[in-house]
Amino acid sequence: MTKEDLKEIRRINAQLKRHRELLEYLTQKAETIPAIQPKERVQTSPVNSGNEDADSAIDLEIEIRREEDLLRGMQEEARSAFDREKMSFDERRIMEFRYLRCMTWEEIGGEVGYSVRQAIRIHGHVVDRMFKGKMS
Repeated sequence: MTKEDLKEIRRINAQLKRHRELLEYLTQKAETIPAIQPKERVQTSPVNSGNEDADSAIDLEIEIRREEDLLRGMQEEARSAFDREKMSFDERRIMEFRYLRCMTWEEIGGEVGYSVRQAIRIHGHVVDRMFKGKMS
């Protein structure tokens, strides 16, 4: 586990969130069939009946499953790295909230009873200790 791996956990989680939102949009779009209004001109070229959106949604679901598996694996690796480190209770909670639950600094500060600035500072000290002398 490297510093870059910890950053990658956050990146994958953010990408998963975006992909889930896009999947929701595509699913709704594929399930919606617009009605033809009586005064509308009828299009003579083929109309997208939602098949393209449905296909895109299926492809995105596959990608989401792959990303979820990757994220779970990286989080398990992070959990193992955290278990090997000597940390206080609050330090461990901050690291787990940040990388295993992918919480924001505001959420973490509220959970542990610290300001955002204090939580970030504690996190920085833990990361520095974890990777002191290691190439990252």
